[in-house]
Amino acid sequence: MIHLVLCGGSGTRLWPISTSAMPKQFIKFGGAKSLLQQTILRAPEAKEVWLVLAKQHYHIARKQLAELKCQIPVKYFIEEQPHGTLAAVMAPLYYLKDDMSVLVSSADHWIQGEAFSHNLQEAISLAKNCDVVCFGIPPTSAHTGYGYIEHQETKIMAFHEKPDLTSARAYIEKGYLWNAGIFVFQSRRLLKLFENLYSQIDLNFSKTEEDVIHLRSEDYSNFPRTSFDYGILEKAQDLGIVKAQFQWSDLGSIESLEKYHNTPAKIAIDANRNYISSQKDVYLNGVSDLAIIEDAQRIVVSKKDGLKDLYEAAKSELPINKKIYRPWGSYASLQNSLQIQVKKVCIDPNEAISLQSHEYREEHWFVVRGEATVQIGEKTITCYAGDYFFVEKQKKHRISNSGQEELELIEVQRGTKLDENDIQRFEDMYQR
Repeated sequence: MIHLVLCGGSGTRLWPISTSAMPKQFIKFGGAKSLLQQTILRAPEAKEVWLVLAKQHYHIARKQLAELKCQIPVKYFIEEQPHGTLAAVMAPLYYLKDDMSVLVSSADHWIQGEAFSHNLQEAISLAKNCDVVCFGIPPTSAHTGYGYIEHQETKIMAFHEKPDLTSARAYIEKGYLWNAGIFVFQSRRLLKLFENLYSQIDLNFSKTEEDVIHLRSEDYSNFPRTSFDYGILEKAQDLGIVKAQFQWSDLGSIESLEKYHNTPAKIAIDANRNYISSQKDVYLNGVSDLAIIEDAQRIVVSKKDGLKDLYEAAKSELPINKKIYRPWGSYASLQNSLQIQVKKVCIDPNEAISLQSHEYREEHWFVVRGEATVQIGEKTITCYAGDYFFVEKQKKHRISNSGQEELELIEVQRGTKLDENDIQRFEDMYQR
């Protein structure tokens, strides 16, 4: 079985907890493992794991898979531009040599219960005689944000898109199930169906045995820009369904997240239904239905149903102090003026920035914590917390984390060009 995991969601519905730089699938919500890691571990019977994701999230995903010390081979399908879930599911199938069972999961769903493995085996068995098998979730409320599946036993009769409240209540009375967006199929059968439905499409993929495959815009250009649900499920004639026996949520809102992850207030007086995410003690009096969220960059207080409006207002802000992830760690811009930029730089253990130089800027570095091995020209030094070093313009340099903990530094750049384009790389362990 191939486990095809869709990791492309931007995660902004859970802003500010989840952001485009670090969407919810990579977040460890109060636990030791992220939603992506939990998704991988949920199907240990997979022979290979295939991840479809954006370029900016590749190194985050690769690092999280390394944390699992998973022995299952992994392929990374990097989308140059998102093109909808139809392309994200179908394009990787053209890299399969043999007919395989395929499980399609979303990396940002929360699932609890040991019954998933049993339901998966049911779906694999059923998929031998179906185009696609869907997982249906028994509704716990008349939710208007999910699609519903009408079925008879294990056969799907119809899909009903996100309904109004009256229709949702009627669907529950009739025994309809939520569409979880989890699918199982046999690869060759689905490819044949796809090619019959879209016979006019001319597909030409440059196949490779590499574990990193770039899905270029031209690879996607002939795909309809649509969802797998609309492009395949609503057009197929032979669809099966397995009624899930596990708990499920797509974590699509703060209201859904707070059922599984909520920090209790230190003291709460006449305060109800508030969602809190903070490392600090929170004291509440006379407030209800609020989202109170603190991270290293901001504190957000809003009515829970007003977070979307606040996000729309906030997203146009300058990205000062925005955390940017790199294969070696991360950095955040603390101050950015005409000729000076200040950054907080964090380098993971056993990682290093590339051997590089800059034409238009000099750099002043201060070690906050950790142990740094610093190469400047032909000279190599070791620096510890409290140490300072200087890199002049055009000087080759590299910083490595030679300790066992995260290396934290403050970098002050001075020059006439302070963007990421003023980097000439000579050696790079990440092959950028």
